[in-house]
Amino acid sequence: MKTINVFLIAILILSFLFLSCKGDKGEKGDMGPVGPAGPAGHTFTPLWEDFETGDFSKYPWQHSGSAYWSVTSATAFFGTQSVRSGTISHNQKSDLTIAVNLSKASLLYYYYKTSCESGYDGLIFYIDNIQRTSHSGVMSGWGLTYFVLPPGNHTLKWSYVKDGTNSAGSDCAWLDGIYISDYTTAKVSELASIAEQLNKSVNCVPLKLGTVEKKY
Repeated sequence: MKTINVFLIAILILSFLFLSCKGDKGEKGDMGPVGPAGPAGHTFTPLWEDFETGDFSKYPWQHSGSAYWSVTSATAFFGTQSVRSGTISHNQKSDLTIAVNLSKASLLYYYYKTSCESGYDGLIFYIDNIQRTSHSGVMSGWGLTYFVLPPGNHTLKWSYVKDGTNSAGSDCAWLDGIYISDYTTAKVSELASIAEQLNKSVNCVPLKLGTVEKKY
């Protein structure tokens, strides 16, 4: 009788452990514990996109404009692959967008590179449809920029745009190493130092006012 009781107790303990592990697996993704998706997108804790999958399957990226962005191995900051804006003509654009739902203040940064007509064609970055920065010119290397995002739903969009005349370089933009993490002053200080070193010698200029305000 004592042997049977011990056997039953062992079965109950193993069953409990199995169910507990199964429940944990259902609540965690590849990036660690995450909350439910909000109405504007998915919750990421953190987001790390280096496009080494060779496609856009890691996160729910959205494409729009006259031509879609694509993964390329022609240049990269991390690993061997990055993404390149679509091939477009004058007065056209190529957009890459992602919606995120943040439970707390977060730090966004990304690496970028352009090869285009300086000041007139280039990459524009939007947060919630508000233009926050722009990059243009035939850059000699990769640049870095970063922003602090408040909690809530946000739409992040990178748009390569062309004005009505002229072209230069490869006539495109590249992105790599797009990252969202918890915000800390230490991380901001570290990124500021890295950005200063990268950006001072890559020959990047902002788009001229008329191009930024242009209605595409």
